[in-house]
Amino acid sequence: MLQEDERWVKDYEGRYAINKNGDVISYVRSRRILVGGVIYDKQNNISKYKVVCLVGADGSQKTLYNHRCVAIAFIPNPENKPNVNHINGDKTDNRLDNLEWVTQRENVRHAYDSGFFEVYKGKVSDRGLKNVESFILKGIHDYDCRQSLFKRITGELLKDNHIPPEVKGLALVAEYPLKTWNYYIDLFNLLDSDISSTEISKIVGLDLSMISLMRNGKRAKKARRIYDKYKKDPYYFVNYSKVYHYI
Repeated sequence: MLQEDERWVKDYEGRYAINKNGDVISYVRSRRILVGGVIYDKQNNISKYKVVCLVGADGSQKTLYNHRCVAIAFIPNPENKPNVNHINGDKTDNRLDNLEWVTQRENVRHAYDSGFFEVYKGKVSDRGLKNVESFILKGIHDYDCRQSLFKRITGELLKDNHIPPEVKGLALVAEYPLKTWNYYIDLFNLLDSDISSTEISKIVGLDLSMISLMRNGKRAKKARRIYDKYKKDPYYFVNYSKVYHYI
């Protein structure tokens, strides 16, 4: 029997419930709160989203994000907004009061206004990021050069690390594919927001003219196509931990 602050998890009615604190409760055999797990970002040494593996009546297993279970169960979404935002910026705080449905633009604006963005400027000593910025500014279009940079990276390796296979065709540094993919996620989300080009320039440490060219679709075209293709695919955003998440 469901308790007062519980509701069934969508598609798992009668088996699993979610409460307003973000706990998933199993009603299979007996009532118990599931421990679940946390996606951990080793690169930034932080815990990210809480997840839980549920088993359907047919025996199939599926991993769900606690915050989305809470939002779907308790928060009306008449405008069918796609993203669930953590208001206080803590991705492991899945209390009902800390969640809201948002659009991509609203998600970016909230992160920017709340000061959650990590400013890249001043980190040019980081080899991976410095080369990413250099390639964006100067551009490398030589096919043989790109092949040389990525000769040790196969499509399978990229996929195993939740990086789109097309990334191997970008002018990036082979040792830092994930850092580069996350950098592009930050960059294009900012470009798609209503944040001014001047402010974006300060955040990512790129020249204002370059930001304007990117917003007009005249630079970083291939990276943009890859981002647009995968931005709604949760698999390729699992290692992303800057500000927001598109699942």
